[in-house]
Amino acid sequence: MRPFRLAVAAAVLACAAAPALAETPLFVIEPTWTDPATGQSITRRLTFDTVGDLVDGVDIDTLSANLGVDLTTIDRITADASIRGLPATIAYDGTEIVLTVPAAGVNRRFGTTAADRDAAQEELEAYLEGEGNGTLTQILKAAAARTALDPVAGNPASLMSRMAAGMHDAGTRALDADGLVLGLAADGMKIGANGTDVRSMTATPTIGWGFANGWTLALDMPLTWQKTEDADTWSGQLSLGLTMPVTESWSLTPSVSAGAVGSVDLGAGAVLTGGALTSRYEAALTERLSLVVGNTAGVFTTVPVTVGDYEVDYDLTNVVARNGITAVYDTGARAFDAPLRLSLGITDTRFFGDALYSESYEEITAGVSAGRAAAGIGAIFGEGDITGITGRVRVAF
Repeated sequence: MRPFRLAVAAAVLACAAAPALAETPLFVIEPTWTDPATGQSITRRLTFDTVGDLVDGVDIDTLSANLGVDLTTIDRITADASIRGLPATIAYDGTEIVLTVPAAGVNRRFGTTAADRDAAQEELEAYLEGEGNGTLTQILKAAAARTALDPVAGNPASLMSRMAAGMHDAGTRALDADGLVLGLAADGMKIGANGTDVRSMTATPTIGWGFANGWTLALDMPLTWQKTEDADTWSGQLSLGLTMPVTESWSLTPSVSAGAVGSVDLGAGAVLTGGALTSRYEAALTERLSLVVGNTAGVFTTVPVTVGDYEVDYDLTNVVARNGITAVYDTGARAFDAPLRLSLGITDTRFFGDALYSESYEEITAGVSAGRAAAGIGAIFGEGDITGITGRVRVAF
């Protein structure tokens, strides 16, 4: 019993104990202007926790109040901005405002027929809140491709990655169901890149049914909360899979999934749908040692949604390949009236299709299980200098 208890404690505490990275602000604006009295160039820096604060902050009156300087009489102001790490420029030119996001190919001028800067400001705010759907989609796609911690796609904590991982896990676990089975899993994750980190917690109820022919139908319903610096994100999924044994050692699991993620703070959100096929093969090497090989191929696509005041559409379609191998060792001991087993595995995940910030990452996991109870910890290493740690506890009845 003692090894199992230690593993459970490690899984629960791993993410909470992980040291935080030095914080990098999610939203930054650095206005530069010429002081009319001295002729000197002045640059100031402001940071914001949410996209709503940023949108409010680029209003010239709010900008003046935040800086303690009256900028309403300054004809030309150039503000360099960072939108979740995506470089942008907002130029105040007379009564006009120009928004430039080079990575997204955006160069938009507001207020060309406006009588004053306030009217241009209203046009800009309306555009950021969804009226500019076409180019806003370009900005969101650029965010997924060029910024490390987008909540929709492009990193291991994103919804697309979680959906792929969940469908793979559902196809490689062994429920051994006979009739109704209920399960509950608790997961923690912390990943970081470029000085920004995200911590998340996921609760996953499972309802399954084992048929007399050995097939198992299971519905997983993960609900995730995550914190990216001071910004909150919520996501949920429904994933339905049918596990069909082909031989005593090999099974196939086709599955379908739908998920939604939204963050008013980040100005991000999407609905994703996907389908996948997972293969699980177990080979006995010795009486106590076996290898489990899991392979998943799937496709995921985003659907436009409204998050708060913002209409967002990522317009992403990606194919995923997730392949892993796990060594399982029967210790000969028993816990919960079941064999106590130790495991060590590695999984590689790769995305193809629309550009993403991290299109591949690896996970190394270690765990302990006894019957329908299991716990484990893991480490993540991904493209784009992404690193992370995970922990999981799972039980079925």
